[in-house]
Amino acid sequence: MDRNGHMHEPHYLELMAQASTRFLEEVGVDDAYRIAGFTYFSVESRLKYLREILAGENIRILTGVLGAREKKLHLLHQLQTEDGTIAATCEATLIHVDLNTRASCLPSADVVTRLAAYAASHEPLKQTLD
Repeated sequence: MDRNGHMHEPHYLELMAQASTRFLEEVGVDDAYRIAGFTYFSVESRLKYLREILAGENIRILTGVLGAREKKLHLLHQLQTEDGTIAATCEATLIHVDLNTRASCLPSADVVTRLAAYAASHEPLKQTLD
């Protein structure tokens, strides 16, 4: 919390980054995948503050796939209050990389399949964007 009694700006981004990490682990981009030499890097994050989060409020973050095409992954995180009100959103763009060359590359077939399934099921999320 900041001096104004609400969640401080950097904390929003930290929570959204943690949500990206959890989501990536869910689709197979986990420690073993990184040890094999591959991961995703964030290249852009766009935060939108819709309602302040006050000290003591319970929150949750929902993550959806807006798009997954070749090397690029486009996520939408929604920070919600306990009653489901969307308090903030973060559109995150990530690029798949080879950790040995530090260059972009295609993700594994398994990751592509999982991301495609999520993208299809999260199609309604696109309606929530301005």
